[in-house]
Amino acid sequence: GRGGYGRGGYGRGGGGQQRERRGPNPEAAAVNEAISASTSWRELNTILEQQSRSSMQGLDPFQLVALLLQLIKLDKPTQGDDVADYQQFVASVYGWMMDRLPRFRGRQISGALYAISRLNLYNAELVGALVQASLPILHEFSAMEYVRFLDGLQRMQAPPGDEWVQQFFRSSADKIVRTAERDELPAIFSFCQRLGLAPTPDWLATTTE
Repeated sequence: GRGGYGRGGYGRGGGGQQRERRGPNPEAAAVNEAISASTSWRELNTILEQQSRSSMQGLDPFQLVALLLQLIKLDKPTQGDDVADYQQFVASVYGWMMDRLPRFRGRQISGALYAISRLNLYNAELVGALVQASLPILHEFSAMEYVRFLDGLQRMQAPPGDEWVQQFFRSSADKIVRTAERDELPAIFSFCQRLGLAPTPDWLATTTE
């Protein structure tokens, strides 16, 4: 199957969402509504399976992340075959995410990491790929997307690596200042501290003006 495990509606965000929506396509709109209305993980699994066989050939990045964000609100199975079925379902979602990753924008990358960190089904390959996929578009993230990205990584205790850290402190300060709500900058400071990321003097000067 797709995916597997290694060791161990989105709210406000940047501009990526509109590019990923399929516009007025009624089939896509119906899928979006079905995801947000689901009340069990099996309903979400049915949506994933149906869309994999449909003319749309699977869920788009927006829908995949919306599905995971809905999943973390729902009850998880605790025993027997249901647990194995649930884990296989999540592995399938992770596999589809790997396939769709070139089309992920900041909103999907940060939302995916946020959700994965709360599912407690850690996939090192997918997390690493999401971090890598963020590098070329890191300057496009909103403050909220940085918060979700860093929150996900610190919950998984998965520091992002030197290249990402350098790029983040080089490219994020102006965007954070322009887009941060009152509580988001303190959250970014806190998550950086928990991940052991040391801000550069320039970044600190810009964000604390």
